Amino acid sequence: MTDDATIGNPNQDARNRMGRYTRTPEAVARDAEAARLYYDEGLSLQQIADHFGWKWHTSALTAINRALRDVAEPTKGVRDRRERELQFLWDAAMEIYNKEHIVVSHGRVAELNGEPIPDDGPRLQALEQLRKVNVELRKLHGSDAAVKVDATVTEVTQQDIELAELIRETQAKNAAEEARIKGESAG
Repeated sequence: MTDDATIGNPNQDARNRMGRYTRTPEAVARDAEAARLYYDEGLSLQQIADHFGWKWHTSALTAINRALRDVAEPTKGVRDRRERELQFLWDAAMEIYNKEHIVVSHGRVAELNGEPIPDDGPRLQALEQLRKVNVELRKLHGSDAAVKVDATVTEVTQQDIELAELIRETQAKNAAEEARIKGESAG
């Protein structure tokens, strides 16, 4: 049986070489199992808490949230690394864009009236690379994500309205009964 004070602590189970708390592989697996029971099996938070021998349903919620965070953090690391790569490419293209380029023909600087002829080709190529990096950054951050609109028109009958009201009343009664039961068990 696991103590809820331990399971509620997001940095539980073991200390690393620096004396900081770190989660053990067993704790990570337990949190993942709690999330699986909740999302795949449809168990309630209290059922999950009972399954693991935890006193409070909030311990199950904490474990599920940690499992979800475990999944999101590696993704964030990959995204951060990709952003650094794109920033490097952006900086390199900007460096090329900001330089002065001259036309070279047959290994010699091309001149007009004794002055080197500027070459805009490398700057235009750098701009094209900047555009491509910009596209990748927008994809990475989701700013180009398509917006899906679901516009459905549904006719509502008097029976639908009455059924919705009956459902609301039943939910309110259930919530009141649950609160009463929790109040009795706490006292």
